[in-house]
Amino acid sequence: NAGIALRIPAAASVQAMTFTGCAFRLSRRGAELRSGNNLTFINTVFESNLGTGLLMRRGETSGPASSDFIGCWFENNGTTGTPGDMFSSSILLDMLPAQATTNWHNLKFTTCMVASHANAFDVYAIRAIGVIFDRCTFSPLSQGGFTPTKFNFTRNGSAIVVLIS
Repeated sequence: NAGIALRIPAAASVQAMTFTGCAFRLSRRGAELRSGNNLTFINTVFESNLGTGLLMRRGETSGPASSDFIGCWFENNGTTGTPGDMFSSSILLDMLPAQATTNWHNLKFTTCMVASHANAFDVYAIRAIGVIFDRCTFSPLSQGGFTPTKFNFTRNGSAIVVLIS
């Protein structure tokens, strides 16, 4: 169950979609994106009380790509969770392709806030390639910075850049 589950068929020929000032909230998952290109989310909240704030997962043939998140808030504010559980992370990038080919996803998170409870990762990435976090703030928010232990990158091929200024 997700606050929004976005699956855009390839035949739909959607070139771009923009979501501004939206709030995707549900107890299990704030939003789940399985497809779509050139998506833009501006000042949008992705929040869950028990699971992932944003889950991006590839479909059988494609997945979300070339998308921007600007000034968004990602949160899993649950107080429970198994330490290291990927489904308790604020952002879960499960981008392992159905085939062995390498695909760049071109996802950019700019000036976003990412908060998670003590047992969870801020970002859990499985073969996320071409992902940039630019001037984002990660938990603990009181430090206003980047805590490497709150990130988990698995599988060879993860290419994620974190820019801090």
